[in-house]
Amino acid sequence: MKKQCLLLLLLLATFCLHAQKISMEFGNISQYEMDYTTCDFDSVAEAVVLFDVGKSRFVHSENGFNIRFTRHKRLKVLDNAGVDYAQIEIPFYHKDYSYEKVSNIKAVSFNFEDGVPRKTELPNKDWFVEKVNENWDVLKFAIPDVKKGTVIEYSYELETPFKFHLPDWEFQDRIPIIYSKYEVRMVPFFEYISLLKGAKKYDENKAYVAEGMERHFGGVDFRDMVYEFGMHNVPAFRDEELISSRNDYLLQLDFQLAQIKYPTGGSSQIMSTWPKIVDELEGHEEFGKFVKRSKKTAEDLLDVAHLQSMPEQERFNAVMQYVKGNYNWNEWYGQRASKTVKELLNDKYGSAADLNLLAVGLLQACNLEVYPVWISTRGHGKIPYDYPFTHFFNYVLIYAKIDGQNVLTDATDEYLPNDRIPLFCINDLGLVINSDNEEVSWIKLKQDIPSKAYVQYKLKVKDAKIKAEVSKMTTEYDACYYRKNFGVKEERFKEEAQKTGYVFTDESLKTKTFEALEKPYIFSYNVETDAVSLNDKIYVPPFLNDVISDNPLKQKVRNYPVDFTIPKIRSFTSYVQIPEGYEASYIPSNLNISNDLVKIKYTTMLNDGYLVCTFEYHVKQAIYYAEDYHEIQEMFNQVISKGNDKIVLTKL
Repeated sequence: MKKQCLLLLLLLATFCLHAQKISMEFGNISQYEMDYTTCDFDSVAEAVVLFDVGKSRFVHSENGFNIRFTRHKRLKVLDNAGVDYAQIEIPFYHKDYSYEKVSNIKAVSFNFEDGVPRKTELPNKDWFVEKVNENWDVLKFAIPDVKKGTVIEYSYELETPFKFHLPDWEFQDRIPIIYSKYEVRMVPFFEYISLLKGAKKYDENKAYVAEGMERHFGGVDFRDMVYEFGMHNVPAFRDEELISSRNDYLLQLDFQLAQIKYPTGGSSQIMSTWPKIVDELEGHEEFGKFVKRSKKTAEDLLDVAHLQSMPEQERFNAVMQYVKGNYNWNEWYGQRASKTVKELLNDKYGSAADLNLLAVGLLQACNLEVYPVWISTRGHGKIPYDYPFTHFFNYVLIYAKIDGQNVLTDATDEYLPNDRIPLFCINDLGLVINSDNEEVSWIKLKQDIPSKAYVQYKLKVKDAKIKAEVSKMTTEYDACYYRKNFGVKEERFKEEAQKTGYVFTDESLKTKTFEALEKPYIFSYNVETDAVSLNDKIYVPPFLNDVISDNPLKQKVRNYPVDFTIPKIRSFTSYVQIPEGYEASYIPSNLNISNDLVKIKYTTMLNDGYLVCTFEYHVKQAIYYAEDYHEIQEMFNQVISKGNDKIVLTKL
């Protein structure tokens, strides 16, 4: 406890020292900042944010109020790797004919040369806009003349007509932040709920009534209510491997519009309840009514009478295959349908919401019990279930009861079996949109069946070459991955072989069960490479460098779960023919680790001129708690060590 208190005092003293020597006036760079070379609380940081200050306030507009957000940020590049932070992205939202607007962009870099600061400004309008999806664009620019030692500074203004888009604030980034502050000036007509993630309290937190002249709107005189939130010496958020979404763990402040209060009296409740949200969705033009219209069109698209006579499983598969085979996904997600049913049927392509809501209607027309499921994808973050807000969701799935079994499915991926959902959708719970239930129903999105990849190698060493016959059997999501990304194209397998340093032997590819999605996907091919030899010794990697060689878990400490999405099994068996005139002078040792968390097993056996090496590791759980971090980290170390160990053949 004494050490922790001392560390806290040192960090506070460090922050106070920085605060005294850093001016927040744009372009006023001090000698202290130019000489700054190492972050006091993160010695390996490639860059550091000196300060990041944001302000939001309500300004009068033609429609009442807009929200004007300004941001001013300065950082120091400490290493060549930190140059990447000169690439700036500003996302902005639009819906129908309403747009957020980005303006007043200023960006400069400062370099000290011969004791004199040299300023380089971003050329006027030297930026571009990139479309992300139907509602989001991002403005991008690169601050010029940035290298190790450069101080970068930029500011901009964003104005939004969307009151539900009161800008959130991230106190944390991939590099450390010395000072982060967000100021929000509220008016009495909009009530928000604030959610602090990643911490229990702020280093600075003030609330007060703004001074100066009163403002006037709708016959009401008022002063802004000012809220200030600050954090000091925020550590970098680096370990982003094997997590659901950085949004789930990043230190940040989110705002949700809860209520609108009108100057004339009365109010509109924005924060809803889950049952009310379900009811509203079922009556929504782009959701429940879209499903009903899809159901009515079923007779024009399918032989419904014939389908209704089939067993449930066959009926279900037939409809899903029809949608997957006739409509293409445009890779947009969507809370609700983006087109009318007629437009979708004509265009033959649409968003995930379009395709899945269409499938729900067609399945219901075939007398199957089917409902839409509202979810948040992995990259979008988990749903805070205590706060019934619709914008937490960004995707629609399908829930069906087939022969008494609960099935989750999705119509966007033709390579996935009909009883599986995409990996990016496996994210905690989904909300079943069925108002007939007395209580709101949530369904688990997890997948407990392991995804497997079994690889077999037959290696021959001859004439300074290693020649290998490789065969692989994959199941579940591994099978989907290879079907989708490799298919039966020899060129793709050649590219993959080259990544591990091997040459693909032409016309050796053979595949099985490519179209049978319910079966494992099996393929085989031949490769060869030069053998590594030294002093009458040949070094043979029994698994051809296919095993991972870099541990994704590099941090010493981790405070959040390790998320593999699904359980996984990897199995490798290699038959290494010992060439005539050689012996195996080094054979990797056996290993057997098995517990509730993982399994790692390595065995070797000499048999009739062959050395048989078998290696398997099993990630038994989809998600591991933070307290299991070191054991999972060590598992990867063992996998890398054993999986890449080489056999040594010595000339007799």
